[in-house]
Amino acid sequence: MGDIYLTPDFFGDFCCKMGECRHACCVGWPISFSMEDYFKLAGCECGEELRALIDRGVKVALEPTEDRYALITPRFDGECFMRLEDGRCRIHASLGEEALPQVCRLYPRGFRAQPGSECALANSCERVVELLYEREEAIRFLPTEIDITPPKLAGRLVSFPTLGRETEIRLFLIGCIQNRCLPLRARLVNLRLALEKVEEATEAGDEGALDALLSGTTVDTAEHGGSVEDAINAVCGLLDYLDGRSDSLKDYGSAALERIAGADDPVTEYGGCRKRFEKRFPKWEVFFEHLLANHMFFEQFPYQDRPVPPKEEYLSMLALYAVLRFVCVGYMAEHDGKDALIDACAAVFRLAEHSEFYRYSARTLEKMGFATADAAFSLTLL
Repeated sequence: MGDIYLTPDFFGDFCCKMGECRHACCVGWPISFSMEDYFKLAGCECGEELRALIDRGVKVALEPTEDRYALITPRFDGECFMRLEDGRCRIHASLGEEALPQVCRLYPRGFRAQPGSECALANSCERVVELLYEREEAIRFLPTEIDITPPKLAGRLVSFPTLGRETEIRLFLIGCIQNRCLPLRARLVNLRLALEKVEEATEAGDEGALDALLSGTTVDTAEHGGSVEDAINAVCGLLDYLDGRSDSLKDYGSAALERIAGADDPVTEYGGCRKRFEKRFPKWEVFFEHLLANHMFFEQFPYQDRPVPPKEEYLSMLALYAVLRFVCVGYMAEHDGKDALIDACAAVFRLAEHSEFYRYSARTLEKMGFATADAAFSLTLL
């Protein structure tokens, strides 16, 4: 018998693609072993060839800790030499799942201990994005029994006023993104308005106002200004910064920048690429809704364990949406098929979920003049 966790409803559908994955999760990421996992691997019984690879390739870290005790040393080309020619992990294939380091056993699952037991799935995983692409109905979040040993989870360092209703608030905000009575850009505007009302109620300790808000179905959408040109300039500024710092996104971001920012009239070029994209992927809004809703649950938006106010987390979320939209529209102008789209999306979320994207994206936008609501809402026009 396992424990009960709140999970997205497709949690049980996930299964690792192993050697069939186009972009393996271990490529480009340092794979670490806890002290327990390292000594378990070091003492296992295996053939001479695998033993030699383990002895050469798994080294104790220069500054080892209990959780990050040893690392897999990559080959000269950056590849993990534990990977077989068919893409599978040699340790997994030879010794079974239990011989893998904890990060490999769990990914793309993300366990959360507070405010309650949760387990999310990361959009940075190719198979997760495929599952989201294939579905039509809105994601639900349900209690699920999971028979997996979770990692040791530390308590949060940062707390927020939520009147003890953090999970309800987060699911309500996810619901704003899932409100298909409105186009996606209007839902993104609604998200900020809803977040402002939540903050007003929680900071004032007004449980009645919070009750009324969480039991409602819609939040009035405000008119807002902004322009596509401003949005394109903002995303180009972000991608110029990101491309030099992200191997996972670089190919996709560079292709989008070359196609759109390199045009004589970027606004017209973007408009043409957007029309082609929406014609080829007429259900793009449903797909993006799933991506955003799943990511918000994964990140525990807007109450991530960072000393950042929810409004700044919202600006980072808009930055993520804008980068996702721009990269997909620009990259798919030169590429065909759903696999190319899924790969581009997974690359964007690899950046968002496994880097300091949330920390620097909001600050970069603020420096470019996108701190006000109207300016930020320009990003929804993409």
